[in-house]
Amino acid sequence: GSDRSRLLCPITLARMKTPARGRRCQHLQCFDVEAYLAVNSRMAFNQRWLCPVCNATTRPAELFIDAYLLRVLAKTSTCDEEVAFDASGNWSVTAQAEPPAPPS
Repeated sequence: GSDRSRLLCPITLARMKTPARGRRCQHLQCFDVEAYLAVNSRMAFNQRWLCPVCNATTRPAELFIDAYLLRVLAKTSTCDEEVAFDASGNWSVTAQAEPPAPPS
């Protein structure tokens, strides 16, 4: 799996507030748990509860909050979009949003 994780939710494309993923998922990438629950509650029954990253069936009881990524989110700035992890679990920012253009 990748040693990088985007800090933006793949559902909302906004910065995650509560990063989560399925217990069976093999990836580091999370999604925002509130967005996942809200979107899936409105989905067609046969499309419901699929991980937005790997498409594995991921019911609400199979979700877990990634407490480590929650701490990373708290320590990064709002323009930071991606982090990379090394073998010992340290992380560094690898992508940032372009700053907004100054008004002309």
